Amino acid sequence: MVALTRFHATDFAERCLFEDDIELVRVEFYAQASETQCPATGNYHLWMRDDGILMVRNAGGVDTPVDSGAAAAASADDVTQETDSVLVPGTPVYATVASHWELAQADATPQTVLVGLSTGTTLAGFAGTVRTQGILTLLASEWDVVTGDVFGLTPGEEYYLDPSTAGKITKTAPATPGQYLVYVGRAVNQTQLDIDPRTPIKRG
Repeated sequence: MVALTRFHATDFAERCLFEDDIELVRVEFYAQASETQCPATGNYHLWMRDDGILMVRNAGGVDTPVDSGAAAAASADDVTQETDSVLVPGTPVYATVASHWELAQADATPQTVLVGLSTGTTLAGFAGTVRTQGILTLLASEWDVVTGDVFGLTPGEEYYLDPSTAGKITKTAPATPGQYLVYVGRAVNQTQLDIDPRTPIKRG
């Protein structure tokens, strides 16, 4: 698994070591049921399944393997490169001048230049995969994390880049002067979004 190259561990039954961009942080394990689970790091839990697969649990309680594109089938429209922020499935991103992914937001350039949506969970500093167009299929609960809604996407609704919160999408088209209208795509059903990024339009 690609992301595991940046994790260092000695005896997972006792501890895990997570390397961020600044320093090596030691996080003590504790036991819960049949899992060995790390205490929260920010809004995320790192834990290891019984089969040895390292998992990340996001703020919405959704678990995915620490592996690029783990939550969605691969597509010819996928692009993989390093990310500067934590990505969860469905996170909208733009590309920085360093060709890294960063959270997109409809408030100012360059973060309004939407490239696509993350296909899985990726921690900062790892290679993350982004779907640039076409159908992205995720769990309804995963869409809820990036939309702020419940029960998944609303079929037939158009989604836009959120002007208020980085890394989110919304059914409400931004209309406040100074914000940007950035079309993301249309919901096919509760779990599928047809991604079709368009040129940002600044509201006057």
